[in-house]
Amino acid sequence: MRPENYSYFTFTFSLKPPTNPIVQVFGVAGVRISLARVKYAQLYNYYCIFPFTVAPICTKNQQTEYVVASGRSVTVSCDVEAFPSSVTFTWAIKKSTGPPVRLQTVGRDEGLTGHYTLNRVEEESVELWCFARNSIGNQVSPCKYTVYTQ
Repeated sequence: MRPENYSYFTFTFSLKPPTNPIVQVFGVAGVRISLARVKYAQLYNYYCIFPFTVAPICTKNQQTEYVVASGRSVTVSCDVEAFPSSVTFTWAIKKSTGPPVRLQTVGRDEGLTGHYTLNRVEEESVELWCFARNSIGNQVSPCKYTVYTQ
């Protein structure tokens, strides 16, 4: 590029974060920002800051069904996407009849994956609900997991 010429810059964002660990992209796809008629002398005057924040949502394509021998224990993992990534989890259990019942869990910061262990599962099937929260807000819909006994 010759100094007297203008340049045009187009930035395209995708869902996959770049390899640079300093830069993270969450939930943005196909967005384009263009800067037109930027002079060579102004080339290094531009930078981008994107203060995206996202309340927790369930990660797609995670394990949602678990099988355990009757009377045994199983640990269920709840994966969410969120930014900031400091997330606390609470859990509820829904048996075949009745509404979900909140479990006595300690809301602790576990990163983007929470864990809950069901001890001595006797029911044919049990549904566990995972609710995540970060500084932006609460998860709108819980992540749901089903545990079957065999």
